[in-house]
Amino acid sequence: MGILITILVIAGAILLILKFLPKGKTGKYRLKSGLLTPTELRFWDCLKTATPENTLVTFKQRLADIFEPASTGDKQERWAAFNKIKAKHVDFLLITGDGKPSLAVELDDSSHMRSDRVARDAFVDSIFAATRLPILHVPAKSSYSQDALRAAINEKLATNLSKIPGVRQAPAAPTPDSDSKYAPKRERPPSSRKVCELCSTVLSENEESFCRMRRAGKSPQYACRKCQ
Repeated sequence: MGILITILVIAGAILLILKFLPKGKTGKYRLKSGLLTPTELRFWDCLKTATPENTLVTFKQRLADIFEPASTGDKQERWAAFNKIKAKHVDFLLITGDGKPSLAVELDDSSHMRSDRVARDAFVDSIFAATRLPILHVPAKSSYSQDALRAAINEKLATNLSKIPGVRQAPAAPTPDSDSKYAPKRERPPSSRKVCELCSTVLSENEESFCRMRRAGKSPQYACRKCQ
């Protein structure tokens, strides 16, 4: 009799285990074919080569991993602030060698034109602006210029550095003919110039000046001669 009871207990345990095992070949979950879409993967390949040295490029980083609610005495208010960011993420995040975020990059496809996404982007941008962490929006397209992307990244990082209180950018090194009235005009480096909003080509100084004077208020404001 005791053996029979033991057998029944074991059989019941086995049935209970089988009940909670995944059903079918894949169960309730399955492995995704990839973490990035083909468009995101193509951009990621270019982004990794356009970032400064000793910079790690991560993707799909939650806002809750980057930011936290400001300390207030109201616990309910902190939870409400956390709930607004816990399910949102940025497409790519640049991280320095000491583990600190330096720049977020959003790859904007046609979905960002929807009213709900416009409101979402405005909310996310406001958080980055308030915390002085720069964010770069790049239009999604079939191919990308490594030089233009590097210039846009450097410009964002340099602009953000100048906004931090107490931090001053180093003055330009003097040149032998810098005091000369007739010294030749030196063209600014590509990293400090605007890029075409349609093809990401670095604009020449003449194209920049033309856009400021003749394309003010137009969309896109900055466009190379080929795209105008």
